[in-house]
Amino acid sequence: MSKLVALSACAAQAAAFAVLIAGCEKPTEPVETTRPSYLSTNAPVAFPFEVVFDDVNPCTGLIHTVTITGTTFVQTIGDRVIARSERTITTSPTGFVGHGTDSFVDNGQVIMFRLTDILTNASGDRIRAQFVQVLDLSTGAVRVTQGEVKCLGR
Repeated sequence: MSKLVALSACAAQAAAFAVLIAGCEKPTEPVETTRPSYLSTNAPVAFPFEVVFDDVNPCTGLIHTVTITGTTFVQTIGDRVIARSERTITTSPTGFVGHGTDSFVDNGQVIMFRLTDILTNASGDRIRAQFVQVLDLSTGAVRVTQGEVKCLGR
């Protein structure tokens, strides 16, 4: 797995786990039984982040510096934790620019993380990073792990 996928995944997971460790305020008022549970959620908490690292450009095989800047929004709904991130990605000196999103869900039975980033440069080269991981909390087994950083060409 490339550093781009690993560090993007780590940024979102770290923000989600920070909320789990620090705790979020839970609603103190009883919820009416006829009211849908999604109406009694906490507002998402924003965690800005920036990560800079060197990685291999999959289009050339050369090293470039990757900068990822974004925000992870973490929300609790009962015992569930939901996080989503939006980010901008740039590289130097290769000049790729792009964006990405990811999502993290812990529903008490499984933890799922999914990420997609798309970058392009002035020459029209494109890079796609995709990753998905599912962990079964009852057994601790990783059910799915797939990911790659790939040059899509022009």
